[in-house]
Amino acid sequence: MWLFPYLTWVVPAGFAAVLVAMAVIGDQCTQLFTSLGSLAVVLVAYTVRRARDPWPRPDAGISAPGSSDAGPARLSPAPALALSRPGADAARPPPPPGAARLRGG
Repeated sequence: MWLFPYLTWVVPAGFAAVLVAMAVIGDQCTQLFTSLGSLAVVLVAYTVRRARDPWPRPDAGISAPGSSDAGPARLSPAPALALSRPGADAARPPPPPGAARLRGG
């Protein structure tokens, strides 16, 4: 990063200066406090939601090393997206009867 480590401290100081300027300037004060109020609402909603259903559960699927308990079944990863390449369609089986009708063709 350019001007490391000085720019690391200048950027947060700039953010703080903008927030202080918004609090001081009369026209911007309303926007600042409205934004902070909406942030508070979102944080409260997030906290309530996490208190009702703490997902993901940190202990789900984790077992001690060497234990025989494998834990809950794990989902297999999604298959990779196969990109088209020349000759890829030659190995593909023919579509089932009526497939063209389902596609609208």
